[in-house]
Amino acid sequence: MGRDIHVAIVIRNTETGYYDKIEIFNKKKDKYVSINPYDIRNHELFKLLEDDIPWNQLHTTFLAPSFAKEIQEIKNTIGYFNFKEVNFADLRNYLMCNPTTLDDNMVEKTNPLKFFIERIEYYIEFAGYEYYYPSDIYILYWFDN
Repeated sequence: MGRDIHVAIVIRNTETGYYDKIEIFNKKKDKYVSINPYDIRNHELFKLLEDDIPWNQLHTTFLAPSFAKEIQEIKNTIGYFNFKEVNFADLRNYLMCNPTTLDDNMVEKTNPLKFFIERIEYYIEFAGYEYYYPSDIYILYWFDN
């Protein structure tokens, strides 16, 4: 049985002081469905995000109230675990200091975090946030099984 990673990206709203969720929608039939920023399974990335990244336990006090409520409901759902947050600038700095990693066979390769960050950057840009400070963005993530 595998596990999935769930990712949400939030950006600081200077008017409200809260962090708003960045979302892209796709129309499916008669309704709009949110597109997941990261929907790829990668065991090595999961391990990094779970154990090695300079993460914090996820707090909801800085999130926009409606999104904080949504996250709290997910946290109370059985099967979801390890709710974490990381500032995007810290994540990028971590990659800069750790550009490679060892795979299971102890062979050096590109850190899988590189592709995760590229995907997040693409998502943010596609959502229309071309100019932003990485420190104004948090990546929230959690796992399920």
